[in-house]
Amino acid sequence: MSLRDPQFKTKTGFAFPGVTLAERAQLWSELAEKAFITPAQMVEAASYSMAMVVRHALGLSASGGRVLALVGDCPAGWIAMATIRHLINAGGEGLVLQAGSTSAASPEFELQARSLRALGIEFGDLSLLVDGTQSHLLPACHNVLIGLLDAPHCDPAVADKCISLLNEARTPIHSVEAPLGFNLDTGQGGSNPLFSSSTLSLGAPLQGLFKGSDFVGRHYLCDISIMKQSYAGIGIDLGHLFAEQPVVEIFPIMEEETE
Repeated sequence: MSLRDPQFKTKTGFAFPGVTLAERAQLWSELAEKAFITPAQMVEAASYSMAMVVRHALGLSASGGRVLALVGDCPAGWIAMATIRHLINAGGEGLVLQAGSTSAASPEFELQARSLRALGIEFGDLSLLVDGTQSHLLPACHNVLIGLLDAPHCDPAVADKCISLLNEARTPIHSVEAPLGFNLDTGQGGSNPLFSSSTLSLGAPLQGLFKGSDFVGRHYLCDISIMKQSYAGIGIDLGHLFAEQPVVEIFPIMEEETE
């Protein structure tokens, strides 16, 4: 185990620390270079888990559920898009609003977009949500998926307005990897952080999610095939958490529990 203080625990009481952004980058690099896991494989694994989280929010069934995904060309966005695909195939309805143009989209984004277009899903621009053109979408949807973390070409002003709209809405919000609007290393909230109903961490939770737990909602951790050796390289051991299922709920360790 790491010499760092544990920050999170499972329902069974196993305690462990979060990771820094630099450690996350190391884990993801080794996922590709040492485990030979492609981005598409990682996305598919995480999206199955995210779909399970959303199904739980929909009452354990995707059938008839309307889900809006706000996505960018980034891993969180690709995962949100793949999650929508799973939910649509299971009887749900979905709509995607994207940040930025797809004219120079990555192969990973295009892969997910092609699958959704094959299902008849249309893509709109994220700005439509904040300029009033599509203001009816939030109350019409049962859940909203946020896949905008580290998204390129995402107008900060548009993102900030989206956060305000989402925080005011009664629609459950599900964030891939982390809510928007706070420091992922320190947990310090910015001027307008997003309050999520749930958050899905990928392979290991970012340490900022501990101090930012007010924004996280229900916190889940999913398996993305990180090798035991890679976990050991940063001083943690989390692979065994997925012995029974690929996604587990985790909780912040309260201060009184460490006294």
